[in-house]
Amino acid sequence: MSADAPAPQPAEGGRVLVLCTGNICRSPYIAHLLAAELVGTGVLVESAGTGAVVGAPMHEQSLRLVSDAGLDGLAFRARQVTPELIHAADLIIGATREHAAAVGWLVPEAFDRAHSLGDLAHALRDHAVDLVPGGGLSHVFTLAAGHRRAGRLHRSAERTDVVDPYLKPRRVWEQMTAQVHEHLPVVAAALRQVTTRPDEREA
Repeated sequence: MSADAPAPQPAEGGRVLVLCTGNICRSPYIAHLLAAELVGTGVLVESAGTGAVVGAPMHEQSLRLVSDAGLDGLAFRARQVTPELIHAADLIIGATREHAAAVGWLVPEAFDRAHSLGDLAHALRDHAVDLVPGGGLSHVFTLAAGHRRAGRLHRSAERTDVVDPYLKPRRVWEQMTAQVHEHLPVVAAALRQVTTRPDEREA
């Protein structure tokens, strides 16, 4: 980590790190939507890129999508993923399997905590009955890692990867948003469930 980069701060409900390549299109969009869904859980959601356009603002189309969701992305600036960010994260969500695999290259022991958004949603659909209120983010990645080790992922990454819309026509942006909106609600609901204690659910 560079000398002027702030150290990752602790978060009461844990930290989620969302990854894409440039950290200007997919990951900030996903991270802003997920953070909004997890307000009140104590979970901190942030993003980075495996080949980030460091210091760049969010792509204007992603910014528009974030704004359309009633959120503010103007202060966002892209940053490069680092081993420090990976070590600090309790759950890492890649836009694609390639991004999740990059975590394993940087920090091998963190690979169980890294999953593509689509693969994570697929695993959580299959294990919905196994989610434990108050189990925490480690409960989610443990289920997803077991799902992956059991060979239960879709054979084709194209079925689960979120397409990269950068410098692509409008239809690709529409495909990206459709994929995110297919998978993210499943993940957000599961994360709310495991970061809410049983007594809070009854209140």
